[in-house]
Amino acid sequence: MDRSQNPVQRNECQRFRFDPNWPRPRTFTVGRRPDAHLEATPRIELGRPGGYSTSGMAQAIYAATERWREEMQVTFARLAQSLTPEQRQALTAAQKAWERFYNLEGKFLGALRQTVHGTMFRVLGASIDKSSVRGRTRSLQHYIDEWVADSPTHQTAIGASKEDKQQT
Repeated sequence: MDRSQNPVQRNECQRFRFDPNWPRPRTFTVGRRPDAHLEATPRIELGRPGGYSTSGMAQAIYAATERWREEMQVTFARLAQSLTPEQRQALTAAQKAWERFYNLEGKFLGALRQTVHGTMFRVLGASIDKSSVRGRTRSLQHYIDEWVADSPTHQTAIGASKEDKQQT
């Protein structure tokens, strides 16, 4: 029996058919994180020639880490803009403390890496590095989404910027 006569196999084939529109443009749908495009970076890099080598995997993760770092800087600036001067000062101190922790954690991982053998530890270290930056970025975004968005200071800042734009 060929596939066209068996409804189960035909439906399976239809479900997994080639989609000429893939990959889709970056649009955010309900239930999808706005930072999902950052998570796609390693998959894109791994799909390139040599991407599944240890070096290719580490480079893909480093590229994703850099994108997360850029997103963290943008998110930090957006958050700082929405805060009072006292809050901004505390945020800046917290960010500097996080960066110190991040750098010391990197030194620890480098020292630890000296005592283990195998190429996959480079990939694991890069993944830990990416997870730290991603976690900090998501924390900053959480402060914007859950804490700052409803605060009177934020509403005033938004209202002032809208009024400034209307006057010009």
